Amino acid sequence: MQAIARANRVDEGKNNGLIVDYCGILKNLRKALATFATGSKITEEDVNPVKPADTDLLAELTEAIAETTKHTAELGFQITDLTEAKDGFDETVAINKAKEAISQNDKTRKQYELLTNNVSKKFKACVNISEAYRYKKMVNAFEIISKRLKDDKKKKDLSAYLFELQKVIDDTITIENETSVADEGKIYDISKIDFERLKEEFKKSETKNTTVQALKEIIEKRVEMMLKRNPSRKNLYERFQKIVDEYNEETDRQKIEMTFDELLALVNALDEEDKRAMREELNEETLSLFDLLVRDKPALSASEIKKLKSVSVELLANLKNRYLNIQNWRGSEFMKGKVESFIHDFLYADVTGLPPESFTADEVKEKTDEIFGYIYQQYPSAESFKRLS
Repeated sequence: MQAIARANRVDEGKNNGLIVDYCGILKNLRKALATFATGSKITEEDVNPVKPADTDLLAELTEAIAETTKHTAELGFQITDLTEAKDGFDETVAINKAKEAISQNDKTRKQYELLTNNVSKKFKACVNISEAYRYKKMVNAFEIISKRLKDDKKKKDLSAYLFELQKVIDDTITIENETSVADEGKIYDISKIDFERLKEEFKKSETKNTTVQALKEIIEKRVEMMLKRNPSRKNLYERFQKIVDEYNEETDRQKIEMTFDELLALVNALDEEDKRAMREELNEETLSLFDLLVRDKPALSASEIKKLKSVSVELLANLKNRYLNIQNWRGSEFMKGKVESFIHDFLYADVTGLPPESFTADEVKEKTDEIFGYIYQQYPSAESFKRLS
């Protein structure tokens, strides 16, 4: 009973349990249940706690495939275009067509992922049902499309992707020929990309949906990374989210082209933001502190801004030398108190602190709280600031 109960235990994403009975113990179990099960009425289910249910599992698989096929057909793609492809070229064309249809917006992609995952789960549940293998070619087709969609999400380097996109345009082929980004890890200069040409060529593209989705995925990763390093970049994330929300509301031809233009404009903004630390003569870490200090202070003079840059550099250097090199400093209430007190005293002191003519005592306390929160999040251990440096 324990063995059967464990295999049949309900779990999220689990379709069924498979029990292999090598010694015929199930026969004895049914006999024991028929003899000792209590209750006024013993049902067939009481004495048969396990049943193959091949018919039920096969019906569930058939239904899952039908639902997924219907979804792709409604989006403009017939799965038979892939399952009946004659050669590798036809397969590539069919896969790209499927990706373009499925990538109309985030909702259509998500729905396809859910449906395909369900098909895969139902097919695995039918592993010992021979009749299920007549669906294997169709299941494989759904899964390869899903894999190619996921491969697009693995692209990480925004500038490398844009250079690849420009190269493809130069070669007068579509971006969906399954080529990988060349020289991965190489540093690219975005300023050398002809954005206006990209916009014009995009209007002629037959893979608008796929291109926008791929670009959106890469930008999202970059924005999230930049926001994690510097919370003051929240406006960039909000700008990106607004583009995505408007794109998902309506996906006609004109809106897709407008979304592409807006994403390219955001790319330029992200590139400028990446260069801002150098322009301010700071690094990424000290820029984050500087941004926290100047936030809500638009009327600072040039000398005050210079002073705040100095405060940012010296404060972080002192924190690293005194406290952040202590392993697991966040696990000690005493150490957290020491760090917070040091930040406040440093910002309040006449020599090292904020310009008193522009920052009140309450504002010093407010900036202390903001900087401590940032330090607490970004530097959990002695190794963390080495990683960020």
